[in-house]
Amino acid sequence: MELLISKYFLVFLAAFVEGPLVAVGTGFLIKLGYLSLIPTVIALIMGDFVPDTICYYIGRYGNRSNIIKKYGKYLGMTEEYGKTLENLWLNHSKKAMFFSKLAYGLSMPFLVTAGFAKMPPSKFWGYSITITILHYGTLMTLGYFFGQSYESLIVHYAQYVELIFIVSASVIILGIYLFKKWLTKYSKKKLFV
Repeated sequence: MELLISKYFLVFLAAFVEGPLVAVGTGFLIKLGYLSLIPTVIALIMGDFVPDTICYYIGRYGNRSNIIKKYGKYLGMTEEYGKTLENLWLNHSKKAMFFSKLAYGLSMPFLVTAGFAKMPPSKFWGYSITITILHYGTLMTLGYFFGQSYESLIVHYAQYVELIFIVSASVIILGIYLFKKWLTKYSKKKLFV
């Protein structure tokens, strides 16, 4: 029983930090029989819902000007841009939630602006959970089908494991190098103006 609870708690913690990748991985593990569907889905949804709610309440009850002054510089966000995002939340809540949940790496700042806009909590939670279920359901399904084809892939491509590893590592290293180069080049510019 302890192991059962702890593995789903680990899914919750992992989803809290990196939900989409964890959703694909858990779909894979469900197919292989290491996890059960319902507890996994609950852990994933809660792991995504809790940080969303924290971000929302930071925006709703935090000092907007101080938050933008302190953290806005990292995203190029200004008071004016914050007001633009607030209007987006007030006039197009569903679209704003959809894009903020899918904006990899920018989700948290967008969700804070939902709090700035004083979006009703029930509306925020309803949109957040609905989009999370659709998003993670799709990703878990992909992971499940990856798990289904896993055995046949291993049989056919086992001889290429070293090559695949070297190519993957090279692509990752190149990606990090290019990202750092881009970040250095644009560090003085605002990203969202």
